[in-house]
Amino acid sequence: PIAGAEVEAISAVYLDNREEYKAQWLDLAAKKYSDAVGLSDEAKLECEKELSEIRAAYLEQLHSEAVEALQAQVIDLEADIDALNAEVEALGAAATSNLYYGLAGGLVVGIIIGALAAYMIAGKR
Repeated sequence: PIAGAEVEAISAVYLDNREEYKAQWLDLAAKKYSDAVGLSDEAKLECEKELSEIRAAYLEQLHSEAVEALQAQVIDLEADIDALNAEVEALGAAATSNLYYGLAGGLVVGIIIGALAAYMIAGKR
């Protein structure tokens, strides 16, 4: 590599249009790079904004679908609860009926056994 002093020494001799074109090209390249960076920053912001909107819409859709699914489950569970309550009431009525039939049957059997016992005791005297 050449030192800065050497460059300054030969620059007076080697000064022509190429250096001017290089400087113009470097300015143009720096401007184009700056413009490209600016455009990429704008595109990034636009993409982030669009992604945020899409995400919000998707989450809202998921939320509404989840709410609808849960409401349908609640309706199904309420119907199941009503059916089970009706079954419990029917079983309670059947149990009450069985209780009364059992008591009546026990009473009849008790009367028959009591009458037989009284007849046997009375017959032995």
